[in-house]
Amino acid sequence: MAESDKTYCANCNTDLSGEYCSFCGQKHHAHKETFGELVYEFFSDFTHFDSRFFRCVIPLLFRPGILTINYIAGKRASQFHPIRLYLFSSFIYFFLIFSFSKMNEESIMKQPVINIQKSDTLNNTGGNENRNNFSVGTGQGINFISSDSTENKVDLKLFGIDTLISNGVTMERYNHIQDSLPTYQKDHFFKRYFIRQSLKLYEEGKKDGVGLLRKIMVHVVHNIPKMLFFLLPIFALLLKLLYIRRKKFYFLDHAVFSLHYFSFAFILLSIAQFVLDGILKTSYFGGFAIVWILVYLFIAMKRIYGQGAFKTLIKYILLGLSFTSMIVIALIVNFIVSAIFA
Repeated sequence: MAESDKTYCANCNTDLSGEYCSFCGQKHHAHKETFGELVYEFFSDFTHFDSRFFRCVIPLLFRPGILTINYIAGKRASQFHPIRLYLFSSFIYFFLIFSFSKMNEESIMKQPVINIQKSDTLNNTGGNENRNNFSVGTGQGINFISSDSTENKVDLKLFGIDTLISNGVTMERYNHIQDSLPTYQKDHFFKRYFIRQSLKLYEEGKKDGVGLLRKIMVHVVHNIPKMLFFLLPIFALLLKLLYIRRKKFYFLDHAVFSLHYFSFAFILLSIAQFVLDGILKTSYFGGFAIVWILVYLFIAMKRIYGQGAFKTLIKYILLGLSFTSMIVIALIVNFIVSAIFA
């Protein structure tokens, strides 16, 4: 059959009843597509993407909750998809951070960090000597001590690593011991992995403790985008629990609100910190942005879920406290993972 006589979609074979396929949406061409049409479609898709994004920005920034309300109501074709919006806005924000702020690798490696040293050395010398030593006293664990104070030390005694180190057990020696033991006496997989990584960390720290901590901090900073991505569904779950009696809202609805809220924060901070503050050489707009991010959440919750100001305030406070706790836990996990894989 000649191409001009086709009455079905060339992509999915659905019968055509117009210029576009009713099943897959592909435009029907009664002739071979020209190069000009190919270029036109490319720029058409690009500008369509571009226009939908910019149509979302103003209501996203200044009308809290309205995009989520419209999306839940089914008005989706004119919107930028929430997941694409989140990925695009987070990419822009963290690209700007890692390129133009003090959170890039070069800046972190130049900044002063926590030194690692033996706590009883500090007690004996008043904390003025051997600032960059990395050593362990018997039963004391690995002490991470502030370069400005002997307080706030953290002892690492998990799996008896402090005992292994105090007895001079290296990673190579530990592996040899494990290989010589019968299977039922060997440490389980996760314990072996954690001990090996800890001993490796210790041995590297003996050579250059400050450099090692800087290396860990680089990993921590670069893991923050991943950390936030995993925190996003937790934010949605907390909303689900807070509004569990609101049966008309499904988890997906809370997830859409979470995507919109996080995207709003990324876009606002990008504009405030890297455009307005950058041009005017101030830090005021970044501060105003933080305030608006906090106020925005309250207004959006009240508008989306339709409850009174008092109920919304109580749930707003509970959400803030619980999500802050999740952030703290995520940061601790981030540091541990970064230390293991550094």
